[in-house]
Amino acid sequence: DEAESVLKAAVASEPANADTVGALHRFYLQRGDTAQAEKVLHDAIAVAPDNHDLKLNLAGFFLLQKQIDKAREIYTGLLEQDDVTILKAKTRLAYLANLEGKVDEALVTLDEVLKENPADVEALKLRGGINIARNKPQDAINDLRAVASATPDSPDVLKMLGRAHLQNKENQQAIDLYKAALNLQPADAELRLQLADVYAAMGEANEAAKQLETANKIVPNNPMILEKMVRIYIDSQ
Repeated sequence: DEAESVLKAAVASEPANADTVGALHRFYLQRGDTAQAEKVLHDAIAVAPDNHDLKLNLAGFFLLQKQIDKAREIYTGLLEQDDVTILKAKTRLAYLANLEGKVDEALVTLDEVLKENPADVEALKLRGGINIARNKPQDAINDLRAVASATPDSPDVLKMLGRAHLQNKENQQAIDLYKAALNLQPADAELRLQLADVYAAMGEANEAAKQLETANKIVPNNPMILEKMVRIYIDSQ
């Protein structure tokens, strides 16, 4: 495989470069070869044991593979490194705590991170998501606005911020944010369904129908979309 050969050659020339190693790692992941994807990271860490980015990547891989204990071990080991790495590791440990239902522990850890770096995008995004789940939309909005300002081209952040505004009964702000996300990711049929629901709740049947029609073109004959289209038609009669 030509792509594999090129990536291997790049790694051979820069075996400790996290970006180059990451590219080869992702190549194997996309091919479904998780064993080789893991080996690439282990080999790189063996060459550069002090490269914290490589270790963070390996922990992230273990998370994807649902090997939580292995990920936690790496993150915990990184708590004794430089300040930037410590904050990254703490944020990932907060993610694990939230994943395991230890929400209070996660929030305490995130507060520690944000005390050190109030603009930490990853920590703000995670805390915003937790506050949406806790039905504390204003707290989520405060965090996610900062994240959206720092990453204006992230549809995921715009969607999260839109959900927070919707939860806060600010429908128009939610609509504006969902539309901004769709400008970046127009083929997101699921978001178009959510936007249609908001329009329908506001009594704007025509706008809801437009979103459903577009969603139906993206995912033809989807039962959920068709059901919503019928419902909108009946309600508008």
